[in-house]
Amino acid sequence: MLRAIGVYLSLVYLALGTVLAVHLGTAARTLGVPWWSGALLVLFVYGLAVVLYRQVGCARPVARP
Repeated sequence: MLRAIGVYLSLVYLALGTVLAVHLGTAARTLGVPWWSGALLVLFVYGLAVVLYRQVGCARPVARP
């Protein structure tokens, strides 16, 4: 159950982050900001999604002796 919630949250985060990155990239183009700043934002968003997936989605119970 916890794994499914983590996968769902990471997918939602990826979708929202992609929409935000595209929106900010379009706004940055009108402001004259370099294109690579949008690419860094996308990498940051995907990196956070991977961290979220690993922390919540792949949580395994600790084996007790």
